[in-house]
Amino acid sequence: MSIAIITGASSGLGTCYVDAVTQVFPEVNELWLIARREERLRQVAAAHPDKRCVVIPMDMADMDAHQALAQRLEREKPQVQVLINDAGVAGGAPFEEMDLDHMLKIIDLNCKGATAITKTCLPYVVDGGTILEVSSTSAFVPNTNLIVYCASKSYVSALCLGLREELRHRRINVCAVCPGLMLTEMSRKGDMIELTDGQKRLPVIDPKIAAVKSLRAAKRGRAVYTTGAPYKAYRLLAKLVPHVALVKFAGLG
Repeated sequence: MSIAIITGASSGLGTCYVDAVTQVFPEVNELWLIARREERLRQVAAAHPDKRCVVIPMDMADMDAHQALAQRLEREKPQVQVLINDAGVAGGAPFEEMDLDHMLKIIDLNCKGATAITKTCLPYVVDGGTILEVSSTSAFVPNTNLIVYCASKSYVSALCLGLREELRHRRINVCAVCPGLMLTEMSRKGDMIELTDGQKRLPVIDPKIAAVKSLRAAKRGRAVYTTGAPYKAYRLLAKLVPHVALVKFAGLG
């Protein structure tokens, strides 16, 4: 049985990836949905009655939870056609003012969580399969007032590029997806969308479109996929201009 594992599947871009898998990988007949909120996962599963959905409530920052997932994988030995790691957390403030606990939460989820889920699931990813990790355009150049998040996503992008080369002999493509600004739960505070003055100047990306296009790109073998022409241009600029110069203009405060 061919399955897809999707983390962060309870909201935002993660739910869009659940929809995208059904379009881009119609051969997948079982979805493993991972996130902390079980009730939200069950709602997502109910919206896809044509697929067998396995709901796995799990805190991706909890290493004991990864051990439990590893035991389940060992028992069931699934054939993982697609692994999508969308779980992540952001948070912005000047470094001096930001709460240390929140900094470490970003690192635990975005770095340790991404590493653990990929390592845990990799033995069950079939040759020729696809691994997609959600990074960010913030990985290109550090954004002042958002530097811990940027650093965590730089880690994700580096992990993807190196792992892709290591897995070339198994024809497993690892793709780092670098979406621009999306108005998902990550941008909300209560019922309100909360953006900094810098973020208000950025073009907004539709997460549904981003999910489908990035998954198609990953299936085609792309190493990195960036959504939207302005963000693609920024990625190119970040390759050409020294970061010590660009960082002066990359603040999102």
